[in-house]
Amino acid sequence: QGFGDASSTRVSDLSGGDQLTDRTREIYSVGLDASWELDLWGRIRRSVESADASLQASIEDYRDTLVLLCAQIANNYLSVRELQMRIRLLKENIANQDSTRRLTQGRYDAGLVPALDVHQAELNLSRTRSALPLLRQQLAVATHRLAVLTGKAPGHLAVSLAETEDLSHPDMTLPVGLPADLLRQRPDVRRAEQQLIAQTAKIGVAKADLLPRLSLSGSFALEADDAGRLGESGSQTYRFGPSLRWALFQGGRIRSNIQAEEARTEQAMLQYQQSVLLALEDVENAFVSFAEEKDRLDAIRNSVESAAKSVSQVQSLYENGLVNFLNVLDAERSL
Repeated sequence: QGFGDASSTRVSDLSGGDQLTDRTREIYSVGLDASWELDLWGRIRRSVESADASLQASIEDYRDTLVLLCAQIANNYLSVRELQMRIRLLKENIANQDSTRRLTQGRYDAGLVPALDVHQAELNLSRTRSALPLLRQQLAVATHRLAVLTGKAPGHLAVSLAETEDLSHPDMTLPVGLPADLLRQRPDVRRAEQQLIAQTAKIGVAKADLLPRLSLSGSFALEADDAGRLGESGSQTYRFGPSLRWALFQGGRIRSNIQAEEARTEQAMLQYQQSVLLALEDVENAFVSFAEEKDRLDAIRNSVESAAKSVSQVQSLYENGLVNFLNVLDAERSL
């Protein structure tokens, strides 16, 4: 370590009883100091190790923030596409129910069904239409949120996302690998691990205070009473030598500090264990949800196919006067 220093010092002497004498002298100096501590007990190495681990923990914290941001963007994008699909399906239902209403109106005009069937068809159609504004509102909110998450104004993505796209179906197999490898992909676990490493290294720093510190220091300076004579040989001053520091009478304070660092390390260990357990819980819950949702998806697809067939058959039966209109309403609502 070194630094330069240039200064001008004015010295005034007052002496002589009743007679006042003022003698002023200016001194100019410029120089540098340097010191090197011998890391005999690893105090500096442990300090560097702790600082490196703290830096890595900050990097993992940044990565964890990026993961959360990307997850929110992905979730909102999926919500936008899901709402667009729901709106499209709702419009198809409205068209089907409006076709049923016209069919009922025609049969009523022909005197084949009572006016109650027409009113029920109109009620069913109005209820379905009432859900459309709510879905549009949710779509606008999700689009605005997605724009803000990407650093844009709320209405920036309205045009680019206006064209609906079907979501691609991802591969239903997950490359899990070993559980330990899966956990190490999580920035929150790696951050807790680096925090534990940094805190453990601080114990070594605290223990090194019980031992003496040996350093080599020196200084070189140019000093003269005239700034123009600073470069002359007579203006050079220097010193060099070792120094020893040992806190002999602070052993109690140092040992208390060591105990405090050990307690903080135990706390960091517990926080790391908690991070691992929470990560395991997170992963296991995700696996269960993924597997069960696949089975639920298959069941829903089968129910949609059955409901569509039921609507087609009951409408045909209703046109032939074989069933009443309540069967048509139930089938359309189920679809």
